[in-house]
Formats: sequence, C-alpha cells, structure tokens
Amino acid sequence: MQNNQQNNLDLLKDIGVIYEDGDLVVLDKPAGLVINAAETQKDNVTLQDLIAVSDLIEEDPEYSEFRDRSGIVHRLDKDTSGIIIVAKTREAFENLQDQFKSRKVHKVYLALVYGVIKDLDVGETFEINAPIGRNPKNRQRFAVVEAGKEASTKFKLIKVINSKNDGKFSLLECYPKTGRTHQIRVHLTALGNSVVGDFLYSGKTRGKRDRHIFTRQFLHANKIEFLHPITGEQMKLESKLPADLANVLDYLSS
Repeated sequence: MQNNQQNNLDLLKDIGVIYEDGDLVVLDKPAGLVINAAETQKDNVTLQDLIAVSDLIEEDPEYSEFRDRSGIVHRLDKDTSGIIIVAKTREAFENLQDQFKSRKVHKVYLALVYGVIKDLDVGETFEINAPIGRNPKNRQRFAVVEAGKEASTKFKLIKVINSKNDGKFSLLECYPKTGRTHQIRVHLTALGNSVVGDFLYSGKTRGKRDRHIFTRQFLHANKIEFLHPITGEQMKLESKLPADLANVLDYLSS
C-alpha cells in the first residue's frame, strides 16, 4: 500500500504546473490521464487518486463537493491534454465552480480536424449551436439530438494543411460556451469534420487507417481566463502544444 502511495506521489510530481499559489494549482494534464475516480476506472490511476494521497488540498471535515472531487474544478477527456484547475481550499473551489456555471471562464482548445470547412477562410469564425445528449444507438457516445442539452461552440480557422500523402486537414481554435460532455468532438463530428485521432467519433475505417499517424485525438486545452477566486485578479494562462501533437503537425506539413 505504501509503495502504491509513493508511486502516485511520484506521478503527481511529474505533471507539469502552469501556475500555483496557496488557493489553487493549474496543472498541465498529459494525454491518457483520467480525471475523476469512478467504478469504470478501477484499473486506471486517476488525477483524483494522485491528489488523494498528497497534501495538495486542505482537509475538509464536512462532506462537500470540494472533498468529494478532491478540489478538481472541471473535467477533460482522458485523451485530451492541457489545462486543468485544482482548488486547494473549499472557498476557492466553490468560487471557481460558480464562475464556470455562470460562464465567466473562457477556454480555448486547439483541434485538428479532417478536411476543410466549407466557405471558411483562415482567420474567420463560425459557431455551432446544437443540443447534445446520449446517442440512442450507442450509449458510450454523445450526439446532436433534439432532446439534448443546450450546447454552443465557436470556432476559428487557424491553418489549412495539405498533406502530400494523407489529404487535407484544418487546425481550429475552439471556444466552448457551454460544457457538455465531448462537446467539441460531437459538434465537429456533426459538421462532418471530426477531430483527427478520435477513434470514438471518426469511424472505425478511418481510425484503423490513420493509427500510424495519430496515437490519440488531436485536442488540447490551450488557454484559460478566469478571475482568481480569492483576490479577483484576472488570470490568463496557457499550455503549450505538447510534443506528440506538434510532431503530428510537422509530419503532415512536411
């Protein structure tokens, strides 16, 4: 048991820190790390497991969502890398959660998608407003469904890549206005331009064909803006594109 705890502490130390003070820490989550502990994640060490054996957050003698979630304010999919906020205190946690719920937190993701967006030039933006819910044909997936929850995402075209051997791709900045599960992935799939390397939504045939290029989905939580939960200071933080995704861009552009 002690060996497992020490291993978890070592894993936590290996995660990059973008910002830290006495109230919160902003981590640079690697791809492959699950955020929240759950029955379905018994075989995976999660970020919540790592925090549980550390002294990163203050103890809370009462039951609270802060204690239940180990201070983790929001979520990222397992294979999405980038910015994740962990509150160290209950006060900071509740303030940050309120900011998320009132949509005062502004997030930017980078996504590489298959193909080109019709009638869109570099630098131009577009928005998708389409409700998201469980896919009735596959409960592991989400989809745009009429009875789903409101979901809105704005996109900006950053670059079009014409790969000699693998076709055309578009690099997008994504600005989710709501926070539905798999929101960016679902909206882009509905558009017909699914995230590359997203084997859940891009289809089995394409997934098998492209595994030599993409080992995981090209989706990265790149930037975030919020108010410091205690001081009220405007926080603007950034996570650089990790090496595996940068290498994909280099490969396709060469």
